[in-house]
Amino acid sequence: MTSRYSSPVDRLLTLGFANEPKWQGYNYRKLRMTAADLPALSAMLDDEELLFDDTTIAGSAIVHACAVMRAIGDARAIPALIKLLRRTDDDRLAFVGEFLPNVIIGFGGPAIGPTAELARDQGAAVWPRTFAIDILAGIGRKFRDQRNRCVTLLAEMLNDAAKLPIHVLQAVVVGLLQLRAVEHADQLKSIYDMYDLDEMHVGTWQQAKEDLGLAPKTPIVPLSDDEMIARLDKMMARLKKDQK
Repeated sequence: MTSRYSSPVDRLLTLGFANEPKWQGYNYRKLRMTAADLPALSAMLDDEELLFDDTTIAGSAIVHACAVMRAIGDARAIPALIKLLRRTDDDRLAFVGEFLPNVIIGFGGPAIGPTAELARDQGAAVWPRTFAIDILAGIGRKFRDQRNRCVTLLAEMLNDAAKLPIHVLQAVVVGLLQLRAVEHADQLKSIYDMYDLDEMHVGTWQQAKEDLGLAPKTPIVPLSDDEMIARLDKMMARLKKDQK
C-alpha cells in the first residue's frame, strides 16, 4: 500500500488512529503539505482499500487526508471532498459523515457552489444531500458574509418541496431555522402547514417561530415514553421509504 504514495503524503498511512484524543484540534499545517500534494491526497479519498479499512492505522489516513486538505485551504480540494461526501449513503462509510461536513464548512464561500449542487441533485442519495444542506447552513453560520447566499439557496429548494424526499425537506427547514431566516417565515409556515413534518426533527411551527424570534419561548414539556416510541417508529418508517 505504501508504494502507492510518496513523501510526504505517505506519512498519513502511519500517523495514528484518527479517533485518538491527540488529533482533536491538531494543527495539520505542522505536516507542511502544500497544494502540490493535493493530487495524491485526492487519490487517497478514492482508495477503496483505505476507505474500507476500519481495523488498521492506515485506514485513518482518509480522515487525516481530509484534515490536511482543509489545512492547505486550496479550493481545488473541494471537488474531491464533495465526491467523498456523495458516498456517505454507503453504511460502511458512515464514519465519513462524522467529520467531513466540518472539513467542507471550513472552506467557506468557495464550497457553497459545489455543495449546493449536491443538495439539489435529485439523483443523489438522501444522506449525502442532507449532509450538503447541513454544510450550507454551517457555512452561513460560520461565515456571516455568506449567510444571505446560503439562505437564498436553501429557500429556493423549498420552491420544489413536493419533489424533495421528506428527510431532505426537513434538513432544509432545519437549516433555515438555524440561520434564523425570518425573511422566509411565510414560506416556512406553508411547509409546516402542507407537509407532515417530523416534530422530533423540526419541531412544531410554534417552536419554529420561537427559534426565529417571532414568538416568546414556551416551557418545554418532556414527551412520555409512548410518545417518544411513536415518533421514533414514524421516523424509521419515513427513512425506509426514502431509501427505496
